[in-house]
Amino acid sequence: EFDYLNSAKCLRARPRVVYYPDYDTNSCRNDGEQSPFESNLFDTLEECCMFDWIDYGLCITGGSKKPTKPAPSPAGRPGVAYEFYPDYTHNVCHCDGRQSKFEINIFSSYESCCQF
Repeated sequence: EFDYLNSAKCLRARPRVVYYPDYDTNSCRNDGEQSPFESNLFDTLEECCMFDWIDYGLCITGGSKKPTKPAPSPAGRPGVAYEFYPDYTHNVCHCDGRQSKFEINIFSSYESCCQF
């Protein structure tokens, strides 16, 4: 088996995934589509749903109504939350959708990507 990434170094560079309130749907999202002016960012769904301007009961169960435009899957495929791919040059993994169309090493978690 080949070690393409230094897993210890890769795991230290783990990106921070944040949740932000979606005021239109009374829910919280972590798709990276928040406004650059949104300062209410949370580490967990629970913390985000506890935000004063969001109804906790609706938020924790998925929100009150459909968004005006469907939220794209961060992975680009329905039902897939994130696709992580290795950055061989910087010894980290990314989930920004900018992988080469020829990249075949795609992972569902940051940890599994770093173990590659």
